[in-house]
Amino acid sequence: MAGLAQATTILMVLFTLGAGLITTGMVFGKTRQGFQRCVRINFGILMGVVVLHVLLALPPVSRILFGRILGLPPEIETPPF
Repeated sequence: MAGLAQATTILMVLFTLGAGLITTGMVFGKTRQGFQRCVRINFGILMGVVVLHVLLALPPVSRILFGRILGLPPEIETPPF
């Protein structure tokens, strides 16, 4: 359960990267050119978050994150399956 709580915290940090996108859309979406710029910004941030999420889901990278950087004990760090 402790490992899941740590993973959820990391996921919430990733979600904060796109937290201001709705406001960005309201600012940039007034003109056609601004809307296109907003779409490019959203797509770029989305791809960045997806790449980070995929990388952190890989076992070698997640071991580095949870084991070395966060210092979780092995019984919490490794999944039970």
